[in-house]
Amino acid sequence: MRYYIEEALALAYGIVVSPKETLAVIVPEQRLREGIVIWSLSVMLSVVSVWVQWQDTAVWTAIAMYGGAAFCFAARILLYHGAARLLGRNGSMKSLAAAFCFTEIPLNLATLAGSFVFVAPELLVQAVSLAAGVWALVLDVWAVKETYTMGTGRSIAVLLLPLAAVAVLAAFVLLYVVFAVVSIFS
Repeated sequence: MRYYIEEALALAYGIVVSPKETLAVIVPEQRLREGIVIWSLSVMLSVVSVWVQWQDTAVWTAIAMYGGAAFCFAARILLYHGAARLLGRNGSMKSLAAAFCFTEIPLNLATLAGSFVFVAPELLVQAVSLAAGVWALVLDVWAVKETYTMGTGRSIAVLLLPLAAVAVLAAFVLLYVVFAVVSIFS
């Protein structure tokens, strides 16, 4: 276990200082064990920082947030893998999951930065969060690029395709609700 923790920390450091080279190691070697260690620790740090800020909440709230994060992470991997397959590319879902475990580090650090809004200027915290979000998006593009051996344009399309599908689905649901309400009152 100690080996995986040390490797996970080394790869997390590599994502910060040389992300392309580190992703080139993570993806072909499918370093999912190390990725799960890092993902679990960084999400736990985020969940605890948010949970502590809420007053009078039970431990079950933190457990539910952690479970929700795991569900969203798994759904994200499935959607992106499906989008890449839809675009005709072959790649391993395990490799994508391993890469995404590491590319979520900036997002979790942005959540942690939100904890300092009480001691740091709010504008600074928002700037750090925005920079972390952009950095995580760039890392996601590189991860998809490396996993499915595709260009930058197709990698961005893989990331946008599920978002577009959810937007279309939401529009249909909204139209259904609007027509249902109109039919009730007419």
